[in-house]
Amino acid sequence: MSDQNTGVRIPSFTGPDGELVTLDQLPPRRLRRWRPRDKALVVAAVRHGLLSFDEACNRYSLSAEEYLSWQRSFDAERPPAETTARNHRD
Repeated sequence: MSDQNTGVRIPSFTGPDGELVTLDQLPPRRLRRWRPRDKALVVAAVRHGLLSFDEACNRYSLSAEEYLSWQRSFDAERPPAETTARNHRD
């Protein structure tokens, strides 16, 4: 993973399908029809340090609010790891 505070970029990360994700695997810059999977991949790329928040917004011509709405949608679909782990112990 990357240290996002220092701006260190990672070359790849393991995506939700278990595949290695690089900049080449991200959605094209001028994508017109965004599927939920495309949005989730961009959010994951930012979280893992493949892109910065600003780079993602610039690359895909997104406002900060639009990106953050994607992030909220992505978070709402996945329970926090801590909650999941606690549920498995109960």
